[in-house]
Amino acid sequence: MVARNALAVDAGETARNAVFNIQQQIAQRRATLTSRDAQLALADASLSRIALEIGQVKSDIKATRIAAPADGQIIFLLPAQRSFSREGDVLVRTRASGNYEIEAEIPLQYLRFVARSNGLEAVNFAGRPVRITPRVFLPVQNIRTGTQTVRFAVSGDMPRSLQAENAPVTLKVPTTSPTPVVTVPKDAVIPVSGGHVVFAAVDGIAIQKRVRLGNATGDSFVVLSGIDAGEQVITRGNEGLVDGRKIKIGDPGKRPAGPKGEKWTLGWTTRRGPAEGELVLGKEKSFFNDEPVEVTRTGDDIAFVGKLVLPFAVISLDFKGTITGDSMAGKVTLSGFPSGNTPTLDFTGKKAGN
Repeated sequence: MVARNALAVDAGETARNAVFNIQQQIAQRRATLTSRDAQLALADASLSRIALEIGQVKSDIKATRIAAPADGQIIFLLPAQRSFSREGDVLVRTRASGNYEIEAEIPLQYLRFVARSNGLEAVNFAGRPVRITPRVFLPVQNIRTGTQTVRFAVSGDMPRSLQAENAPVTLKVPTTSPTPVVTVPKDAVIPVSGGHVVFAAVDGIAIQKRVRLGNATGDSFVVLSGIDAGEQVITRGNEGLVDGRKIKIGDPGKRPAGPKGEKWTLGWTTRRGPAEGELVLGKEKSFFNDEPVEVTRTGDDIAFVGKLVLPFAVISLDFKGTITGDSMAGKVTLSGFPSGNTPTLDFTGKKAGN
């Protein structure tokens, strides 16, 4: 058109430049499309690879099995979380039922007496005795408290109330070399205002004597003063005695072997830990921890008041529960603490042999 003078030279150049620009833009668009197609192919390949990895992880999780080195009960389980756990993280802790031991901080000045002893006495909160022996003296001392860590092995069967993490137990640690002491059975001690008394049997007469008690040892109390070694004390029926009353000592061979009836193990948990007691439901007489109790039964409901003799007080336990087959459940109210507290706790019971 320029050659035929139908279009100006400047307009022709402008049109030619516009065509070149459009062709260049078309080429750029085609290159961009080719690049996007390549990126899409790479993304499709990445999705396929990630899908395979997810499938492999799900398969690994499904096939995962956590095996403990020994049978036991789970005491810790890692809370559910959305993230993955790292190698070495603790997922589960178990406690085997047969390897409990007692760890105590022993004052340094008493370590030599513990090392010389063949074994120590310990009791749970309910007063059940446990025989323990030192297993290892750890080379760990607490400078602030002046103690060293000692681990003890339990001899014989351990009470059910101690088969738990951090269960409280009281150790009777020797503080001197063995020396003779005077002891009286706990059943012989009667709490009175200002202290304790016992009744001694002297020539067929009950003589009341005020005693000063030391530590408890097993089923007895150490007597610091008040009676002499060899004196006979009255352990049964002494609650109703008065000073100077005539008594008759029975023949030990004619005494019954023990209370008869349905035997139950009752358990409850206080702030100090699990506790338990033995209940015998007899046709004529019932006993709680070998002490006579008055039991009231109405259908499956049962109620009675038992006692627990502790060095600092005599605790009353008011049980009210319901029997269902070989199980028992209800509430127990504890009273008699020096603080005046009367907590009410849940208790459960299991019939012996079940």
